[in-house]
Amino acid sequence: MVLPHLVFKEWMLETALLLKPKIFEKLLMVIGSLWKNRNTMLWEDKSQSALLCSSFTWLEEFKKARIASAAQKQVVKHRWQPTNGNRIKMNVNGAFLSSLMHGGAGGVARNASGQFMAAFANHLPHVNSAKQAELLAIQTGLEMTVGLQLPFVTIETDCLTAVQAIMHPQYEFSEYAGIIADIHDLQMKFQETKIHFAPRECNRVAHRLANIGFESGQNESWFQQAPICITDVLHYDCNHLS
Repeated sequence: MVLPHLVFKEWMLETALLLKPKIFEKLLMVIGSLWKNRNTMLWEDKSQSALLCSSFTWLEEFKKARIASAAQKQVVKHRWQPTNGNRIKMNVNGAFLSSLMHGGAGGVARNASGQFMAAFANHLPHVNSAKQAELLAIQTGLEMTVGLQLPFVTIETDCLTAVQAIMHPQYEFSEYAGIIADIHDLQMKFQETKIHFAPRECNRVAHRLANIGFESGQNESWFQQAPICITDVLHYDCNHLS
């Protein structure tokens, strides 16, 4: 009997269509183990015993690792959360593209009930990094909250390096020392300020405002009444409070 001439790639594609996924994944593990064993024999003159058993063990360990990883990802869900008491939260964000050498800054202030208080979307005509844009957003956010005349404020940004630069004990040696010094001066106008890092998922509104400032080329601010351009993300945050 003459066997038809089959290219290995074609055989694999045909086998993938015919076999059930659980059977096909075992076949892949066997083929991989055979190839590894062949290379070990060729280059090290060694042969692996219990080849099928070890290949199926690797497969089961891989499945367990994938399940544990997926479960961990499902548990961690970052969402915006309001502050407590009479403390307000100002979320800020900076936007920057190195090819254009300009940026945007945005921020939104909300009270402990999650209600809108104020927001800004500024164009930054001369910036040289995303970190600088984020620091300017923090500075502008503090300037806006000074006008709200509340003693306690929390600033949230999704730029960890900006937060670290502000907290650094030797910030005077930073290239952005002037901006950081202004931020420290503004902090003295409150009874207490906190500047925190927050994941991007907690900063949706500020991210939208920074992009608006980046594209508009103008500086805009709003008080008491939220602009239509952010009402959808404001509602999203309120509807997903834990």
